Amino acid sequence: MILLLFTMVVGTYGAEIAVTSGTGCTVNGACFQSLNYPNDYGADESCSITVQSVLAVETLSSAAFNTADELIVKGEQYSGTNGPSNVAVSVNDVFTWSSDMYGHRSGFEVCLVGECLYTGGSQANDDACRCGTAACSSSTGLFCTSSKNSCRHAACSVADGSSVNAGNCACGTSDCTSSNGLFCTSSINTCHQLSQLPIYKERTSGKCGDSGGGWGKIASAGACDAGAAALGWGDAATTVSDANVPPPGCFYSNLNRMLYFNTDNPNNDCNSRFKCLCTLTCPPGTYQDQLGQPTCKSCPPGTYQDEAGKNKCKTCGVGEYQDITGQSECKSCGAGEYQDIAGQSECKSCGVGEYQDIAGQSECNPCDGYSLGGSKCVTKEKFKAAYSTQSAQC
Repeated sequence: MILLLFTMVVGTYGAEIAVTSGTGCTVNGACFQSLNYPNDYGADESCSITVQSVLAVETLSSAAFNTADELIVKGEQYSGTNGPSNVAVSVNDVFTWSSDMYGHRSGFEVCLVGECLYTGGSQANDDACRCGTAACSSSTGLFCTSSKNSCRHAACSVADGSSVNAGNCACGTSDCTSSNGLFCTSSINTCHQLSQLPIYKERTSGKCGDSGGGWGKIASAGACDAGAAALGWGDAATTVSDANVPPPGCFYSNLNRMLYFNTDNPNNDCNSRFKCLCTLTCPPGTYQDQLGQPTCKSCPPGTYQDEAGKNKCKTCGVGEYQDITGQSECKSCGAGEYQDIAGQSECKSCGVGEYQDIAGQSECNPCDGYSLGGSKCVTKEKFKAAYSTQSAQC
């Protein structure tokens, strides 16, 4: 059985380590990581890491491993959820890691760390450090609250879900990453992959994209975790696999009651054994700003949305209007009309003594002659010559 590999540890002040064999790891300061961390690592990867220097106060710390994957430190094998914690190491100690040929997950980071300097949670530490029993790093966040053994990132700079944050950040009580999404709606402690709040449904036949209209398969293991939790599925910890028998994307196996994210792309249907978790990307003209909804909302009159996957509609500008729901663009006010207020469902007509001969305007022009239908202004002589049979207003 293949379980989660998300090894998590922290950097340091002064220690140095190096990859001395293999290509399955990279080094970042006093931390070593699986390839592609914090995203999925691959099968049959391996590496050896050697300690080149270490301070007396620093120890090796970690969080969890894949059951089938092994980290060996000073002859001790660590796997499953039992990684090294506060293990004393010396110069020239060698750590080795290897992954099996089966499932894989979000990767790992293991570091040599000393105690955090700032432990009250209000100031970021300069480098990776030990926070009580937790390990803080750039991946977990450098704000340490030692009384809670907790590491957090800085608060998300964009917390209303309107645009993507530049990097990992704290979203209320949640932590947003590239895996679970860098869009933050802090009012509901939710991280998401798109600006819109996610919409999920379960399928036991066909494919996620069969419904059309923006329905499709989930794109990451982190989103698979979030969707499974939202639907109340039994196992909300995703195992990444590349199998050709089950359907692609996110699915729950009723055979072993586990949640998987299949990176392979077989042309297999969802079924009673492998039920799929599908997601809806709201198409242009629609949006979604609430959790737990089965469909997208249509943009109301006076608004539009020309992009997919958004959490709100855009407002029609001055000189524009929209009188129909669910639209991807606004209409321009015609000749003889104007609109000086944004977000309206109709235009205003030019008044007596005014005209407007250009579409999409926010005001009318004064007419010193005759205004014909609000769209033309002519002199008295021209009116008599060309429009003597039409009604006019002075």
